[in-house]
Amino acid sequence: LIQNLPERVDRYNERYAIVVWTLLSLAGNHIVVPEQLPCVEGVGDHLNFYLRDATPDQNRRFSDACTEGGVPVSHFCSPVNARWHVNWRKYGSPTYDLPETDALLASAYDLKLPPHFEESDFLHLAMVIAYAAKQSVIGSTLDAAKGRVKPTLGISEAKVPHAPMV
Repeated sequence: LIQNLPERVDRYNERYAIVVWTLLSLAGNHIVVPEQLPCVEGVGDHLNFYLRDATPDQNRRFSDACTEGGVPVSHFCSPVNARWHVNWRKYGSPTYDLPETDALLASAYDLKLPPHFEESDFLHLAMVIAYAAKQSVIGSTLDAAKGRVKPTLGISEAKVPHAPMV
């Protein structure tokens, strides 16, 4: 595993770049992906992002829509997420009120980017997340003739670049 680590990191970062580019292209008004500091070399095996100015109801609808689309995202304020300071209390950590941290984490999510997925899988999951963000924030377009939600994202697989990790 160590022998081919540089190649695996490159592949992770290429896939991460596809996901980030797709999210920002399709839902950049609603999704924020924090940029890496220039001095940090990332490994794109996880995606951390947050919804811009989302209400608790919009967060719930977003999470539900992602799950319905087959892409369950991990909410940072989940009772099982170690990143949420509230969960540390059961292990005896000091209790602090952290309203600014809580406000940021309230709309923050994490997604594992599995190494065995194909590039098309990453494009698909990014499109599901972008659609869920748009649907939860601005509503969905109902295809009345078929009685189902019609995703109207305006992107095709042919338009996705193979950009370096941002």
